[in-house]
Amino acid sequence: MDHIVNANSRPKTTESFIHPAFLSQPKLKAHSGFLNSAWALDSIVTEQVNKYVQDFKTGGGQKPHILFTGHSAGGAVSQLLYLHHIADQTLSESARFSCVTFGAPPCVTAPIDLSRYQPSGTTLCFNIINEFDVVTRADKPYILSLVDLARINLNLPPKTAFSDDESDEEIVNAALEATQEEESKMTSKATQKLQENLHPQDSNFWHLPKPSYHHVGSKVVLLMRLVEGEMNLRAVEVTPTEFRKLLFCRIAVHGKSRYGERVDALEQGRFNGRIGWEAERSHKGKHS
Repeated sequence: MDHIVNANSRPKTTESFIHPAFLSQPKLKAHSGFLNSAWALDSIVTEQVNKYVQDFKTGGGQKPHILFTGHSAGGAVSQLLYLHHIADQTLSESARFSCVTFGAPPCVTAPIDLSRYQPSGTTLCFNIINEFDVVTRADKPYILSLVDLARINLNLPPKTAFSDDESDEEIVNAALEATQEEESKMTSKATQKLQENLHPQDSNFWHLPKPSYHHVGSKVVLLMRLVEGEMNLRAVEVTPTEFRKLLFCRIAVHGKSRYGERVDALEQGRFNGRIGWEAERSHKGKHS
């Protein structure tokens, strides 16, 4: 199902799903497949949200706190459902909403200014991303750039000239078929195109195009590094500008199990040089 949703990537207006008054980008569009899925789930999700709010026992003046979450395509759909709820004044007055995704692809055509959401209580919105997870960078310009990068390593010309009417699936299939043509030769035009993508001062730097889609909220990239013979986890918040420069092209790190392992380490406090929450509290207690 994820592949079917992902292939339907043409931008579609969000005006009827996300209240325009909330957005700094009134003509915001979203990935069609993810937006259609969010529409399909909206009535079920809203029913469950309303039920939870009605059953919630208010204590200390706090509103009920509802978290939207998901992995991969489910994360992108969760982001759109989250935006739908925080943009609706009636819904946002009844509860606090947060959103945390894992390995989610980008889904909206412009960055979202979440400072417009002012709940009466702590909330959060961020994307947990395993380093090198290609799905988290998956939009049309990026995937086609990867295809060109693969082709230059095979001494083949680029294949990025496709019409807007072609679907992502058709584009990728055409590019892959062209890559398999053994008789293809580099042309002067192809060489010029590749020179444009290579950084003028560093032949190992591949210039990536501007993205078509963006994530909602901040990005926390999880990196595994070898330290003194052991693999250690680092969690780093990455700005949108820096994230656009990252070349991610692995599938193996996208699985739920990989995210589960690293989230377990975060939960236990074993990251960024820490050895665990309990050990850290004990250490601080001895020195207080």
